[in-house]
Amino acid sequence: MWVRCSDPDVVCGVHQRPDAAAPLEVSLKYRCGASPAVGCFLVLVYADPYLHDLREIWEVTVHSLRRIDMHALVGQTSNATLLLPSHPKASHGLVQAFTSSPAELRVSPDVPFALSAGATAQELRLALRPTEPGRKQYVVHVVESRSHSLLASYLVAAVNRQPAVTKSFSLAVPAALGTNRKVSLANPYSYDMAFSLHTDAPQLLSFRMTTLPIPAGETRYIGLKFAPHAEGSPSAATLRVYVNNADDKNEECMEIEVLYTSTGAGDGEGGAPPV
Repeated sequence: MWVRCSDPDVVCGVHQRPDAAAPLEVSLKYRCGASPAVGCFLVLVYADPYLHDLREIWEVTVHSLRRIDMHALVGQTSNATLLLPSHPKASHGLVQAFTSSPAELRVSPDVPFALSAGATAQELRLALRPTEPGRKQYVVHVVESRSHSLLASYLVAAVNRQPAVTKSFSLAVPAALGTNRKVSLANPYSYDMAFSLHTDAPQLLSFRMTTLPIPAGETRYIGLKFAPHAEGSPSAATLRVYVNNADDKNEECMEIEVLYTSTGAGDGEGGAPPV
């Protein structure tokens, strides 16, 4: 295969394949403009070196974004800031920031705000609460509210990790009925604490109280409510409970191995699982 590009500034080529069954790799080198510039070009794929047998035409659109790197723990909020420079298109109106995944990444201010053309850069605060581990990318767009024109774009490249597991236990849950259980939680501090509870599987596990106040040095119980298994057949799942403090930082991470069974009944107000 041979490739050509409609933009002479784009460098394109085809990598040699180690064998005929290996996939064909095409390399493209493109010089991006300043964010939020958008570039577009065509890539033509030929089956002969004389460029007579055209097989495919690809349209490539490149969005230039400023990159921000973040490291976060699943189940807790991690913060970062970005600077939004002044923009001439924003001198007579309001601007607003949006994220590609508002359930995980929040931006503040989250309402329209003024950005003067001659003013210093505006600080935007990012709050990332990932729902699963791994590398993930989020996009933040800043638009002018009246004309909806794009003023700036940011790529948030996050590395999300699970917090260290502090407790682990397993239990059997009737698939058709679900069950209720309790697990103890101690406040090791010399002052009262209010712990917030979260899970990575809200469709399978909920809490009697999502906020649990515990006096200094005392112990209370977290009420766990396991939902009936949707498939109704025996299976297994690994659930995590995140216990966070008032700053939404992780204090404990409980890992629960659940085996859904086809027989048995829910425990109603079952006792605490072994920990």
